Amino acid sequence: MSPSPNLVLHLFTGTLAILSGGVALGTAKGSQLHRADGRFFAVTMLITSATGAWLAIGSSQAKNILLGLLAFYLAATGWRSVRKEIAEWSWPDSALTLLPVVIVMLAMAGIAHGSIAMRSALPYLLLAVFCFAGDMRSMLAPGQTNRLARHLWRMCFVLLLAAKALFLGQPQVFPQMLRKPFLLAVPVVLIFGAMLYWLCRVLIFAWMPPRKTQTDSLSE
Repeated sequence: MSPSPNLVLHLFTGTLAILSGGVALGTAKGSQLHRADGRFFAVTMLITSATGAWLAIGSSQAKNILLGLLAFYLAATGWRSVRKEIAEWSWPDSALTLLPVVIVMLAMAGIAHGSIAMRSALPYLLLAVFCFAGDMRSMLAPGQTNRLARHLWRMCFVLLLAAKALFLGQPQVFPQMLRKPFLLAVPVVLIFGAMLYWLCRVLIFAWMPPRKTQTDSLSE
């Protein structure tokens, strides 16, 4: 039985998202290559997460529905965080803020009905609550939000989710010699380490992209 077009699209864009996300981490921040690759990563990640959520709905995989919605939300809000035209809060941001609310409501409903899968998704539920609190802070006091840090952690975290789903969730797609937990965990650990590194530079050392390549004014 051949895979569905939706599954093929999900796998194809997911692979592109992981590759482009790795390039974005390794290129000079603020450069033209980084911005172009970042846009490509965001688009492929949005498609990947949307198709993943749709596939999960079709197979009644409650946890994966939540993960698909969360990944879509993180990619969309992370991308919009450094868009010049949305320096102030706008209606698309308000619409995206509803996604964490939906995620929390679905998770709580599943937990109330005794869903073991939803209980295992508790860390992602807490992440959705944290994201919602951050959205409220950005909406009520946009000038006090470090938009670069918001962009960094959300884009890195959605890349982390994609890498975890591939390397740790689908080990059978790799050659037998690579199917070692410590080997497949290396990309996930590297992404997490890169996220912490850049967040420290931005939040502790107040790093900013070079002015000559910066297309947006990012402020605390």
